Amino acid sequence: MNDQSAEPGMHQIKWSPQLRFLRRMVFGVVGVVILLFLVGYDEDLSSRRGIESSRATGLSSLSERSYNPPMLMKGLAPQMKLVQAAVIPQGILVARDVSLNVSVRNFAEARSAVDRIVKARAGYVASMTVSSPKDTSQSLSANIEIPAAQSDAALEEFKALGRVVEERRSAEEVTSQSEDLDIRLKNAREAETRLTGILRMGTSKVTDVLEVEKEMARVREGIERMETEQKHLNNRVAFAAIDLNLSEEFQAQLDGGPSLVGLQIRNAVVNGYHEAEDGLISA
Repeated sequence: MNDQSAEPGMHQIKWSPQLRFLRRMVFGVVGVVILLFLVGYDEDLSSRRGIESSRATGLSSLSERSYNPPMLMKGLAPQMKLVQAAVIPQGILVARDVSLNVSVRNFAEARSAVDRIVKARAGYVASMTVSSPKDTSQSLSANIEIPAAQSDAALEEFKALGRVVEERRSAEEVTSQSEDLDIRLKNAREAETRLTGILRMGTSKVTDVLEVEKEMARVREGIERMETEQKHLNNRVAFAAIDLNLSEEFQAQLDGGPSLVGLQIRNAVVNGYHEAEDGLISA
């Protein structure tokens, strides 16, 4: 009996460490899995809380993961435009004048090309003079107005007509003139409005009425003069003035053709006869 009862006990003592080792290893693995799960869950929860807080406050984190330069610049673009609009002025008004002398071989073709260029560039000819003297070259002198945006292209086309003999360019800034003219014109119109109001109020003195009407006429004349000046100034800025001169390359003809020689001999004979006749009569 004792041997039989002791045999199970011996088996229990023999396998008990193995079971304990396996049980500890299983518990350890399970513990590690649970720990990893808890750590991952905690990180996920923290990231979600950070996203929710950033949405609530309207601010985003500038960490390495969330920092995005293109998106940041895109958000600041409207503000940068406002700053630039406040700093950059409206622009400078410039009046351009050009003088161009070109020597051409075929004057007729060049003359027709000038009209085509002016029409294609939406310009107009302010004045033109064509000279065709006998026994010399033909010439053209024209004052042409070309829109400022098209002036450079038009100049290149004019140069292509022949050989450029001379080219001169000048530019004048008229920004201050335009601003001063606007101020004076505004003041004159306000003065005219006040004088009109005085006349509408009425007065018993004829001399006062005449004096106001005289002042109104003077102010109105000044307004019309300034409006004309303003129109001329705006036209100088909008259009470039081109003083174009075309001259034909003159090729002198050799004298002494058969018909010309015969004509010269005939004229000499006739002149000699008349001189001899005059001499005999005098004698």
